[in-house]
Amino acid sequence: MVETALALLLSALPVCAAGEEKEDPAARWVSVYGWNQTGDRLAAAGQWALAMGSYIESFQQIQTLAEEHPSYEPELIAYRRSRLEETISATGERLSSDEHETMMKYLDFIESLELGLQQRFSNQYEESLSTLDLTESLLDDLIRKKPPEFREAISSQYTRVEENIEWLSAQIDYKAASRRQTIASGDARDWGTTRFVGAEDLPLASDGGVVSGELFPVSLASMDAGRAPEEASDTDGSGTPVSEVTERNSADGRAAAGSAGAVRFRMNSQQKLDEAGAASR
Repeated sequence: MVETALALLLSALPVCAAGEEKEDPAARWVSVYGWNQTGDRLAAAGQWALAMGSYIESFQQIQTLAEEHPSYEPELIAYRRSRLEETISATGERLSSDEHETMMKYLDFIESLELGLQQRFSNQYEESLSTLDLTESLLDDLIRKKPPEFREAISSQYTRVEENIEWLSAQIDYKAASRRQTIASGDARDWGTTRFVGAEDLPLASDGGVVSGELFPVSLASMDAGRAPEEASDTDGSGTPVSEVTERNSADGRAAAGSAGAVRFRMNSQQKLDEAGAASR
């Protein structure tokens, strides 16, 4: 069984494609350590098939780290690689013959999860969501016929997948809601978000439109196109009839003249011209 596990490990090592961007070594190391810790926790729970899959993933990633970044902590990497080889051998001895399929399905789950997370952090949200939906399906299939303690052992992995799916769904929905909506007119012209009004869009006089007094003063709103400007309104700005204002002003002027002598009014232009003509004669 140990030989089978090691053969599987060597055949499953990832190959970095030519021109592919290499991951930051510190981030890769965190992932290596995380899968190693997951393996230890599953081993403590007696889930040897799952522990084996976690150790294999950790070994795969540390192999990639050593190949892509040979100068990154070489002594630490060499030590961890050696320890992982020993751990994989010891775990393989504990596997029963019917747990190989479970281990393979769990490795498929890990591979899908890692791809989905890589897509997420590359801002490929739609692709990541699709991948993680598949990841969740793989996990559901894995635990369908297993006892409750099996589900409990991988509950943290399940929660991790669900939280990422929820986050991605929220981001995609927000992006869709934030897109600028196109406003289309009845004449099939796309006006975008701003529509410039042309003369043909204005209402005609025959449409029976009502002019609001809030927009135009009463004196202007009541003007008729056929009337002269001086005949536009029979009231002053306060709404008082002009005739009443004129009569009141005349009475006030006569009263002031009787008490204070002649009242001097400012002459208009025509009066000035008449006086100038009389003086010249």
